[in-house]
Amino acid sequence: MPFDTKGNARRFLDILQPKAAFFVKYDLWANFIFEAKKREIPLFLFSASFRKSQIYFKPYGGFFRKLLRAFDHIFTQNQDTLSLLNGIGVGPTTMTGDTRYDNVYAISQHPKKFSEIAEVFDGKPTIVVGSAWQQDMEMIIPFINRQSNYNLIIAPHDIHHQVIGQWQADITKKTIKYSELKGKNEKVDVLFIDNIGMLSSLYQFGRLAYVGGAMGKGLHNILEPLAFQIPVIFGKLKNNSKFPEAGISQKYGCGFMVDNAQSFEKIILDLENQELYQKAVNGAKKLVDDNLGSAHKIVAEVQKTLK
Repeated sequence: MPFDTKGNARRFLDILQPKAAFFVKYDLWANFIFEAKKREIPLFLFSASFRKSQIYFKPYGGFFRKLLRAFDHIFTQNQDTLSLLNGIGVGPTTMTGDTRYDNVYAISQHPKKFSEIAEVFDGKPTIVVGSAWQQDMEMIIPFINRQSNYNLIIAPHDIHHQVIGQWQADITKKTIKYSELKGKNEKVDVLFIDNIGMLSSLYQFGRLAYVGGAMGKGLHNILEPLAFQIPVIFGKLKNNSKFPEAGISQKYGCGFMVDNAQSFEKIILDLENQELYQKAVNGAKKLVDDNLGSAHKIVAEVQKTLK
């Protein structure tokens, strides 16, 4: 979309002439919203997630509350957001949950196939590391170098060859990049994914997953591995309220927070207990199952408005 200016909003809507407009979470473009409202285009916000500390709920947040009141219907992820919106007179609102659950579940049911990946491993259980940052690898590399019971698939947040090359140099086990797999028959211990777009389907190979970013700019998507019914480990969060799924996963017994190399290794060793592991697997399944259906609820309500 073009930058959020009044002129761009008018031109965009003149060209597209939408019958309805949808915004997601907290990504609200004021000029587009107000121009659409002026044209009586139905406006919907879904997967809305707000916190009391945000400007919408401050005495000086009048302009931003006006944005929220422009919507014909707001669909929230949780009860807290619903209560906050109702508290400032915003409505109609409905709690429908997080549409990401529907998305990750659909991916888990029909993941992309990568037969070449299974061929480079020797049958040991696999840990999939998604969206790894330097802070994450500082915990993970010591574990890789000490253990011999696991294979690892590592998808870095930054796929720059220098970043991957440094991590490969720090690992004492045999590593290879995905781009180098063609024609290779030897077994390896660690596979680095040096492209974009594979990660959401890679969790099909995992017995466990680690998702990065929590100790840096923000936790990446832990719902993707949970949809494959595998326990997920992540770093200690700087702000829990921004990533409610982390706390929810811990309550369900399928998410585990760590803050150093020792706690990372301990969780992996603890999950070698089959009873504990199965409990975490069951928790992952229940968490996703309990949150499915958001998209269907939203579409049903939108259809009523558009009739």
